[in-house]
Formats: sequence, C-alpha cells, structure tokens
Amino acid sequence: RLLRLEREEREREEREERLRDIEEKQQRDKDRELNVLAVEATRKLWSAWEEEEKEVQEEIEMLERAEEAEKRRRAAWEEEEREVALELSQRQQQLDRERKRQEEWLASQSDKALAFALEEDESFLARAAEAELKRRQAWEEEEKEVADEMEAHRAASQATDKLRA
Repeated sequence: RLLRLEREEREREEREERLRDIEEKQQRDKDRELNVLAVEATRKLWSAWEEEEKEVQEEIEMLERAEEAEKRRRAAWEEEEREVALELSQRQQQLDRERKRQEEWLASQSDKALAFALEEDESFLARAAEAELKRRQAWEEEEKEVADEMEAHRAASQATDKLRA
C-alpha cells in the first residue's frame, strides 16, 4: 500500500511537473509572440516617425525657399523704390530748372511784348498772353503729373512699409 501511495505521489508530481512544463512552454510561446508583435509595432512606429521627420524637413526646406524668395522680392522692390525716388527727384529738379528758365524768359518776353505792343497793335499782346497762358497751363499740368507720381510713390512706400511691418 505504501508503495502504491508513493507511486501515485510520484505520478501526481510528474503530472504536475508536466503541467508546469506545458504552462511554461505556453508562457514562453506567448512571450515570444508578444516580443514579435512589439518588434513589429516598434518598426512601424519608427517608420512612421521617419516619414513624419521627412515631411517636416520638406516643409522646412519649402519655408526656407519661400523666405529667400521673399527676401529677393523685397530687395527688388526696395531697389525699384530707390530708382523711382531718384527719377522723381531728377524730374523735379528738371522741372524746377525749366520753371526758372520760363520765368526768366517770361520776364524778358514781357518786356519785349510790352514794347512791341506799344509800337504795334494790341492784338499781339492778346496772342502773347494766350500763348503764355497755354505754356503755363502745360507747365502746371506737368507739375501736377509730377506731384501725382510723387504721391503714388509715397503710397507705394507706405504700402511697402505696411508689408514689412
């Protein structure tokens, strides 16, 4: 009877050990599957991160190119603005010189016209006054155009300043 109990005890222990071995093997299989899944998930995450990093780098490069283009455009605008200011300044100086010349000519012509009118008929004086009026109107029109151009230039400058701000 004791032998039988010992044998049953050994068999029970052997069954328990086999069950433990089976459970351990199952646990190792589960762990191995989890490790495989973790490695696969890590690879996917790494791949997604690399793709995201690539997209971010492309966006950075695009923004840098846009910034460089804006700098070039701004420099070209400023250069054009300087050229327009110089041209307007030169044109204003030219108009000032022309006005002075016309005033001097007018003064000399007025003296001549007065003497001639006294010697000749008054119709010449009327024609001279009309011609002078036309010259003055043309000169005033040209001055108005320059003033309009200067105003347009100021408005463009203000727009540029607003864009810069």
